[in-house]
Amino acid sequence: MNVSRRKFFKICAGGMAGTTVAALGFMPATAMANVREYKLLRSKETRNTCTYCSVGCGLLIYSMGDGAMNAKSAIFHVEGDPDHPVNRGALCPKGAGLLDYIHSENRLRYPEYRATRL
Repeated sequence: MNVSRRKFFKICAGGMAGTTVAALGFMPATAMANVREYKLLRSKETRNTCTYCSVGCGLLIYSMGDGAMNAKSAIFHVEGDPDHPVNRGALCPKGAGLLDYIHSENRLRYPEYRATRL
């Protein structure tokens, strides 16, 4: 393909004009029909602290569920809290893997106690 410098600039200008028009909202309706919804849009946001170490980093936990009495909410996303003064949105590797810990089958889900004999 033989593209001169002038033709290259014309192609780039046409591409930029097309993306600018699309960004301003002049897209055809068929193109907007295939856009996915943002996954955190209808979720419930809960603020919490990380339980792994004594630093106490802030977490944002997102769950699906409307809070109804019989509905069971499920956590599907965990991220650092940007408004928390300790971590300012950053998480260590243990905190970033907290979602796997929440859904683990080996996680302790109730308190254990050792019965003593009298």
